[in-house]
Amino acid sequence: MTVFMRLDLRLMRLKKDIIHHQNKYQPSQLDAILTQINNVSQQLADIHNNLAFTLTRVSKIEAVLNISSIEHLGHIWDIVGTYSWDI
Repeated sequence: MTVFMRLDLRLMRLKKDIIHHQNKYQPSQLDAILTQINNVSQQLADIHNNLAFTLTRVSKIEAVLNISSIEHLGHIWDIVGTYSWDI
């Protein structure tokens, strides 16, 4: 499971918890929290898309130049995702 998938799951759990405990909070506070969660979720999606686009471009450049200087980038990302941001 990637870092982004874990963060998305965490965000979904937070949304569910907030909705479940609505009676403990004022509606305006809930709206503010949900807005922040949605903003973070969108930022994560944007980062993911930018990384995917960059990796695709690098792969195409490597193919054209017949090089493999960053061939293990995906493996490095898996390792970073596995050991960082433990949620």
